[in-house]
Amino acid sequence: MLGCILLFAGCTREPVPDTGGDAIRFSFGPEMTGSEAPATKFGVLKNDFNDDFDSENGEAVMVYARRNNNTSLIFLNDAVTKQDGKWTYDGTRYWSWSASGDYYDFLALYKPSSPVVLPNVTPINLSDSPLGLSLAYDASEPFDLMFAGTRRRYGDDNRKDAVNLTFQRMLSAVGIKVKNISTVGTLSLKSYHFVNIISSGLASVSAESDAQNNFPVVAWSNPSRTNAEICGVTFPTAVSIPINGTYPDPASAFNNYDLMVPQSHEETLGTDGYPALVIEYTLGDATQTVKATVRLKDIPKAGTSTPITRWDRGVKYLYEISIDLDGGVQVQLTIAPWDKIEAETPGLLVPPDWNTPTP
Repeated sequence: MLGCILLFAGCTREPVPDTGGDAIRFSFGPEMTGSEAPATKFGVLKNDFNDDFDSENGEAVMVYARRNNNTSLIFLNDAVTKQDGKWTYDGTRYWSWSASGDYYDFLALYKPSSPVVLPNVTPINLSDSPLGLSLAYDASEPFDLMFAGTRRRYGDDNRKDAVNLTFQRMLSAVGIKVKNISTVGTLSLKSYHFVNIISSGLASVSAESDAQNNFPVVAWSNPSRTNAEICGVTFPTAVSIPINGTYPDPASAFNNYDLMVPQSHEETLGTDGYPALVIEYTLGDATQTVKATVRLKDIPKAGTSTPITRWDRGVKYLYEISIDLDGGVQVQLTIAPWDKIEAETPGLLVPPDWNTPTP
């Protein structure tokens, strides 16, 4: 018996495992969001995870997670929702640390409320490293695509605290504003569209760091470029814009922005198929429709002569189009980031089978 005691004593030279007993919790702040998030054709973009979350209509954060030495996921497309002011999920899971090199990787996808239906999410490397997710996006079926990810290490002072997931927008918001600067009469706007653009692709997030030590890594692949008219709108009845008037009317709540795959405007479809904005209109008493095509790579930023030759994720682009009788179509571009809130506003998750988190 004494030998067994001595053997046990010798084994305690290794660090005592911290097996937890503390539930894994989540919070969602800060995030790439803000009060000036643009309205889109499918609805207003996410503004605030903590004050404006509609779990009753299916809004959720879908979480995937794996401990470094596990061969299966501890979270697999599990919905974290807000109930009674607290973040919660079904089936409480607990921290379990066994060695100083342990870590947990968490990846998440924002799921908008109904009627948005997300495409299938593909988990990557379920039993190997790095954990990843991918999802197909098509601009003809828009939704606010956001990924998040973080790593929690044994050596972190906050290793049992709520896991804070900061979401990154994967799309560009693109819209137009048309002004009638003619002196001959009403402008009748019939349609606007984009052509030769990448309309779909595969978005991914991976639990690894890039060269700048950013974690997680987000990327786009499998681009599909088309010469079809994408996004924009064809009006059932032409929109009348009076002299010095604009569309949309600044006082209206028109949902003007399309959500686009980030892309370069200097790549072509075929020999000369540069990405372009196409606008159709008539002016004054004219009966013939004008169809104007402006290459995106030639459109300058407002107040400069410098063209903006790409759409980047997390940025909104407003093409301001001025139309007159003599000068034709003039286009300039206003760009702005979707606001990032720096101050943390963490939500607290209380799973149903425990009450007070351990400090």
